Amino acid sequence: MGGSNNSKSQPLINLSKKINTISNIALQNGLSRLMQIGYIQFVEPKIMNFAPIYAKFILWKKRIWNRINVRRNLARWSQKKSEFIQKIGDEIGLEELGLNEDGLKLVKEKIKVTKEVVIAQIDQDGFFLSYFGPIDEIPCINEKNFIPRIRFSLDLVVIDGVIGVKKNYRGNAISFLTELETLYALSKAGCNVPTILDADFENYSLTVSFIPGTVLREQLASQGAILRDRDVSVNPKFTQLSPKSRRLKRIDEGKRYLHSVVDSSFIEKLYDQILKIHSANIFINDIKYGNVIIERKTGNPYLIDFESAVDLTGLGHKTIRAVIDYDIENFNLHFGTNKPTYKSLKRKIENREFPFPDKWYAPSYFGAGLRVGALWNPEVGWGRWEYILKDNLPNVTGYRVLDLGANNGFNSLQLLRNGAREAIAFEINPAAIEQGMFLKSVMEWSDNQKFNFRYIQSSMADLVSMDLGTFDLIIALCSIYYLEDDEITKLIRHISSITNCFIVQCNIAEDIGRENLQTYEKASVQYLKSALENNGFAQVKVIAPKGYSRPLLIAQRQ
Repeated sequence: MGGSNNSKSQPLINLSKKINTISNIALQNGLSRLMQIGYIQFVEPKIMNFAPIYAKFILWKKRIWNRINVRRNLARWSQKKSEFIQKIGDEIGLEELGLNEDGLKLVKEKIKVTKEVVIAQIDQDGFFLSYFGPIDEIPCINEKNFIPRIRFSLDLVVIDGVIGVKKNYRGNAISFLTELETLYALSKAGCNVPTILDADFENYSLTVSFIPGTVLREQLASQGAILRDRDVSVNPKFTQLSPKSRRLKRIDEGKRYLHSVVDSSFIEKLYDQILKIHSANIFINDIKYGNVIIERKTGNPYLIDFESAVDLTGLGHKTIRAVIDYDIENFNLHFGTNKPTYKSLKRKIENREFPFPDKWYAPSYFGAGLRVGALWNPEVGWGRWEYILKDNLPNVTGYRVLDLGANNGFNSLQLLRNGAREAIAFEINPAAIEQGMFLKSVMEWSDNQKFNFRYIQSSMADLVSMDLGTFDLIIALCSIYYLEDDEITKLIRHISSITNCFIVQCNIAEDIGRENLQTYEKASVQYLKSALENNGFAQVKVIAPKGYSRPLLIAQRQ
């Protein structure tokens, strides 16, 4: 009888616990945070459905506005000419170009009587028609085989002793201004792009530094890819195709030979450059093999040709996100990658295709309405960050951070998103590390920047035997108490020698079924506060909101 009554009352007990839990969660989150969660889960996804349509409208509006203001902008930029024409020191001189002795002598004679000398014309496929003989490591052709460029003409020139490429926009003031403004912005941002050497505001021509190296398209073509216009125009595989199908087939041709020309490291460097360009609020709008140069000395990627680019400064984050996703989709198409976009992330989340979906510990909000896990839970992930971490952490701008027991790295990445310069995460579980690297790529997509984040796959106890230097902040959120007592003591003592600020989170919940009952004691405020005070941290501040099971200890040496 007694057992029967207990079994009947158990559901009521469970229901009571659930009601109590929900009440606590509602109280802890507060009305404003619950409204924020509602916006993220229900409103923001609806907005994102319309973002691409709105983005196309904004781009159209910008093009119209640029046409209306072209004369005023030309006048404004012509007055700033001395500001944007700046040599940065890595331009190549005439002696470095690769002309033979006779050609070099002839050019030097010409320089004596004119500021600028045209050394060669550049044709539609990037071949050079040289007026001064062959040029080392540059594909040269004769006049008979030269194919004039369809849009804008290109000349290889020497100007004030520096080798440049002069682009004549043939009266197109919009394209001239677009490329000038874009190159100026990207040069200031430190991107791998040519610098501006000269600008002619009457004839609409721009001279930029010559990047010594090979065009990726030419490298692929030399391996057998049918990419050059001169080859595509006569190949029966292409002549019967629509323009769209012809473009896709050319891309497929390039991908067939891509990894015989560049490795995955080069592709990642190129993607990093694209992210850097996006960080400068520039939509490239023309990613293709012919606009990538493999720099001769370093092997690094440089991007060229920005007459179709768009400056997105002043637009909302969601609009910018929708626009630059076009660049990322184009990059994925050309280079066989799977870099995140809103569409691909939404599909992965809906289909649970991200790493170990059933073992995702820290609920995460990526931005743009994309999320994994229960954001309303204030004990882990985004909920913990919003509830107790965000307002109690120091200003981490410029900080070097160490995260012990980092799991999927959500907190490390949040610190980086808030200005930390580097975050190192200790985690022993390889599944959590895989999740963290996925999360890193998503956060970089969302914030449009690269994060200096890496894992060390090891127990946090091993830190005492490593020399990782000093840190501005070390955190151990609901993790340090899983170590043995002596390991906790040694670890805290070591941490006090490499940082002035150590933040530890406790867990005082009593009904979570720990395997080792002693862990309840080690996870308590009393135990951890005493351990911190006895091992190098003189000041320990306790932050323990009422009803919250995971108090925070902020420990400082002095």
